[in-house]
Amino acid sequence: MNELLPVINSDKFTTIYERLILSEALDESDVSYILACAMLFLSEYSRDRRKKRLFDLGYYICLKYAIDYQDYEPLYDVSVNFGMFPISSYISDLDLLNSINQFYIINRTQKYYRNGIYETVEQRESRDTLLASDSLDRVFVAPTSYGKSAFILDIIEKYVDCRIAIIVPTKSLLSQTYSSISEKVVDRKIIFHDEMYSGEKSFIGVLTQERALRLLSDSDVTFDVIVIDEAHKIFDADARSILLTRLLRKNRKRLPRSKIFYLSPLISNPDNVRFSEMQVVDSYVISRSMKEPEIFEYKLNGYAYRYDKYCNRYHELKKYESYKSYILNNLREKNFFYHKRPVKVQDFAAELYHEVSKIKTSEVLDGISKTISDNVHSDFYGVEYVKKGIVYLHGKLPDILKEYLEFKFRTIPELKYVVANSVVLEGINFPVDNLFVMNTYGIKSKDLVNLIGRVNRLNMVFSEEGHSLSKLMPPIHFVNTVIYEKEKSKMENKIEKLRAKEFSDEVLNPTLVASSGSYSVSETVDGEGAGEAPVDRNALVRETEDFIVDHDDIPESQLKILFIETGLSSLYSNSEYAFEVISNRLDDVTLNGGVEEIIDVIYSVFVEGLEGFIIDPVFLRFKHDRARDFYKMFIAKCHRYNLRELIDDFVKYFKSIRQDDRRKLFFIGDAFGEESKIKEDGGISRKSYINLARKSDRELANLALVKIKMETDFVSYRVNEYAKFLFKGNVISKSVYERFVYGSENRIGSKLAQLGLGGAAINKIDRDGMLPHVKIDDLGRIEVSTDFKEYLARQDDLFIFEFRKYIKVLD
Repeated sequence: MNELLPVINSDKFTTIYERLILSEALDESDVSYILACAMLFLSEYSRDRRKKRLFDLGYYICLKYAIDYQDYEPLYDVSVNFGMFPISSYISDLDLLNSINQFYIINRTQKYYRNGIYETVEQRESRDTLLASDSLDRVFVAPTSYGKSAFILDIIEKYVDCRIAIIVPTKSLLSQTYSSISEKVVDRKIIFHDEMYSGEKSFIGVLTQERALRLLSDSDVTFDVIVIDEAHKIFDADARSILLTRLLRKNRKRLPRSKIFYLSPLISNPDNVRFSEMQVVDSYVISRSMKEPEIFEYKLNGYAYRYDKYCNRYHELKKYESYKSYILNNLREKNFFYHKRPVKVQDFAAELYHEVSKIKTSEVLDGISKTISDNVHSDFYGVEYVKKGIVYLHGKLPDILKEYLEFKFRTIPELKYVVANSVVLEGINFPVDNLFVMNTYGIKSKDLVNLIGRVNRLNMVFSEEGHSLSKLMPPIHFVNTVIYEKEKSKMENKIEKLRAKEFSDEVLNPTLVASSGSYSVSETVDGEGAGEAPVDRNALVRETEDFIVDHDDIPESQLKILFIETGLSSLYSNSEYAFEVISNRLDDVTLNGGVEEIIDVIYSVFVEGLEGFIIDPVFLRFKHDRARDFYKMFIAKCHRYNLRELIDDFVKYFKSIRQDDRRKLFFIGDAFGEESKIKEDGGISRKSYINLARKSDRELANLALVKIKMETDFVSYRVNEYAKFLFKGNVISKSVYERFVYGSENRIGSKLAQLGLGGAAINKIDRDGMLPHVKIDDLGRIEVSTDFKEYLARQDDLFIFEFRKYIKVLD
């Protein structure tokens, strides 16, 4: 690019280019000049494909010119010559130009038409190259929405008689990925829970790494193919990244010829995914993006600016009265507001509600509001917000509520505003055409790129409904405020990092070959990162992971491996001593009572006499009778109560203790904490507590929702794992284990729970006599009778939604 700097830096180019950026009028000579510059940049890129930035600038000029002037010929030529056939076919299909070569070009591009869409040359080449590769490890790097889902289907089609595991990072993506695959693949078993496996030689598993590892606890299970979605997460310094590499290492040890596909928009060096020096990685990186975001910044001085990433310049636009005025004047059809902290998500949703409160509601939105009120709580903030087209999402909302709101935002045009935090970064597909970044603190440049990539996904650009090439230039607004950022908020540093064509990988996972830096953990109280000073555990992590993999086939080591994999080893300062004590206790423990006694058994096996070694403050609560009684009741109620009943129960509990000076300061975690507390050792805790005496009934209901999510996650991801250790250690029977975890030992009931249906929903169809009308076929799909279809059609919208994730009975 250096040799073209005289052109780019010339006064003439700068002047005309700036007018193009700002959509100011260009005369004929200006147009000829700027398009000639674009052709010069593209020609130079054709001579040297390393000069990717020149391609981007030339393409951007042609795209911007086409959209502003409705003259599509330059863009058409670029898209044809560089294999961007979705654009050229769009222009042709809508007869946006007349060309004597058009018929020839259309015939040429037909071979890139597949499954209802046109592919780019890079999309076609990436699929053909990676599917034909002999390498066991293959990396596919492509911008968000560039066909990774279609590539997964290609992998499934190629490896027909194999066990395939598709690893997704979140439970929300489980049902989303399951639905997309089950619609296309009708003749193979699809599982998305480890206990759905029943000895099949061939299946498709849509799993989190935790569930996949639980499947591998069966020594006879291996995966012929593993596909990792959002594979850049493997680089992170957290426990789930360690679990992911553990899965890959264990499977590769059992089946040395197993294949791994890594799919991501954010991997810079494909070799960085290696967990062994012996691995040879093949890769395909799609470097050209069809989207060119337009970036704006609202600054604290009230002025808005248009940022040009190619010349690194800010162009002043106009002054606004306030950030609220800026936002309201730049809204579009589907608007996404990004915040970091859950409490700020809720605060901004409330503020937005007041700003748009004059908007008329609709029958559709009133219906959604009533459904939420009936099933969640009338005091839930979202009940009123949704009437004005607003939903808010964060990781402290119960899964079923979050998934329902996600679904409604995707499918209901009247829902125009979504306020959310990082829950959207891991693959959830939203139909947003406008992004407001309200906070950049702590967000990595790669994650910011990923976030921006979710605006105007390509299916929105080229779909038959609402399509427009202008959506290839989605607006991205960085909004500085004192309230949601900081007193001297200045987002330029984050914005200017977007100039980089590539970002280096930050490999912090110590089990990867390229690991750099330290893998650190904080002793947490609520999973939000609160706690004591970090402890460098690189050597310990590697040693532990090597033990798990190296002893995978040694029967005598299985109990200790289970001790590690269930997370028990991390609870103690001296895990070797704790394991010795616990393993000796297993033969002496008997379960005489019902399911509720499991909590007492957890105490007698894992806590009693070991209190001085327990370093996890949450788990240490089990030494108190009151805590054990709480979890006995909470688990039983989760299997019977719906969400509204659970909230009412918690609010009643809050009210019973809020006048007690010893108990009114209530732990809620860092995400919503407001006050500190004096600890037993005399120190001051983090702000992880709330004063219940200062909260209104409405605030208590919404805090109850947060607490329910926290406790549900604690039971699902930790307590149930401890129960599994007791089950595998022959302390409790399978029937008792299933009643404890799923709320039922009825085969259909427990299978439905494994699929992800809530205990309240299962209990309802059981009470209504409809459980016999449901069965699971040999391919793992739910089948229902005609009577059940009629029954479901009479139910509440949220209840129907919970079933429609797995069965299409009302279509």
